[in-house]
Amino acid sequence: MNENDDAEKIIDADENSVWTKQGKLPQEVIVDLGKTYNLKGFTYLPQQSRWLQGVIADYEFMLSENGKQWQKVSEGEFSNIKNNPIEQLIEFKTTKARYFKFVGKRSADDTEVFGIAEIGVITE
Repeated sequence: MNENDDAEKIIDADENSVWTKQGKLPQEVIVDLGKTYNLKGFTYLPQQSRWLQGVIADYEFMLSENGKQWQKVSEGEFSNIKNNPIEQLIEFKTTKARYFKFVGKRSADDTEVFGIAEIGVITE
């Protein structure tokens, strides 16, 4: 990951650890999976605390084999995520990739915060 020292919190399997990034949306985070996989979906878990901040409502999810050329495989809205901040599971057509990019386009509370408790990929 190339964002900052705390970015590993998004893949630490601890729903209580949260990574946030301040700034005007859209914001993104890029993860290098270390090798190429056949990916067919992803999961997004927003912050699980009482006072939610940076819960992403609108997103894009992109894949790359080389970290330079990106293919958008999913884009949309996590419906009602502000009132029901559960893990979101999104599936897409199986695609080979080593890198993924998660783009937060709009937060549920319309703040300029991009937040992730956990993000994961679904392999074939």
